Amino acid sequence: MSLASLAQFAAGNRVAATKKKKVYELTVEEARAVVTIIDGNRKEVTDGSQALTLKLSRRTLSLDAVVKGTNRILASEDSVEEFTGILQAAIDDGSFDEAIQEALTALTPKVIEATETTTDEPFGEGQTPTEDVAGVVAEEAADPLLEGLDLSGIE
Repeated sequence: MSLASLAQFAAGNRVAATKKKKVYELTVEEARAVVTIIDGNRKEVTDGSQALTLKLSRRTLSLDAVVKGTNRILASEDSVEEFTGILQAAIDDGSFDEAIQEALTALTPKVIEATETTTDEPFGEGQTPTEDVAGVVAEEAADPLLEGLDLSGIE
């Protein structure tokens, strides 16, 4: 058996898979394809009913497009397939775009949000680091708890 005969069985490596977009980097249109409809029941139900829930990554989407303040559709065993089809059609036509955008915003790491809002002048306009630090150091030195302590022995 030669290496050429293995070509049909070749698989991509895991490094290539990590270069995909993160969920929070998706546009609303791209995120629609990633939204899943799951059974949101925490405990197994014996009658076959399901609490249909829309999920984007680990976030549950609001179903305000159906009824304000809801996040599940209670479906009997007979209606699960029908309701799932209706929900999928609503996702595809953009009825849940607002909920998807809220989820994408919530999934965005706080570090990214912080870097987007920072300015180039960390000390504010017209201030220099030496002026600010000197003022803070002078205030800390005047702390009444530190008065009378002999710190000269500390290296």
